[in-house]
Amino acid sequence: MEGLPKIKQENIIEKPKIKEGVDFVFEQNPEFSQIGTEEQYSEYLDTIFPESKVRDIVYHGSKEKINKFYEPTSELSLGKPAIYFRKKIEKHAKDKLISHQVIINSEFPLIVNDFNEYSEIKNRRFHDSVYIKDEDEFAVFTAEKVYILGVNQDLENFKKFVENNKNTQG
Repeated sequence: MEGLPKIKQENIIEKPKIKEGVDFVFEQNPEFSQIGTEEQYSEYLDTIFPESKVRDIVYHGSKEKINKFYEPTSELSLGKPAIYFRKKIEKHAKDKLISHQVIINSEFPLIVNDFNEYSEIKNRRFHDSVYIKDEDEFAVFTAEKVYILGVNQDLENFKKFVENNKNTQG
């Protein structure tokens, strides 16, 4: 196509990436849109647990609304107390469970194919979380590694983030 100008890559303005699940946080908590945009919220989420290897929003289902996670006590699948999360909301769980969106702090994850593989290697190295590929599931071992989205603390922290960015940009 002769005669048409070539577009240089450096001239392309990319739209900021919005994390998958941010729209759900805004849908469930309309007050967030009065504070800032989904793009700003995605940027804010990157400031939570900045050293974490897991950067996505993950989900925890329960029968009741959770405002705070407590230290895990039951030894379900991994043979040690853990709090479990999935990458996606399960379709069959949407109607029966409340889906809590969270950011997890997973600085030293152990990635395994299944629970059997975890059993074989769990004591061989330090890890603060596990990702079980076959189950598409994360497990963290302490409640301090979980940040719940959409709760009052999150709302206040997002508000501070937006205000601080206004002060530094303008």
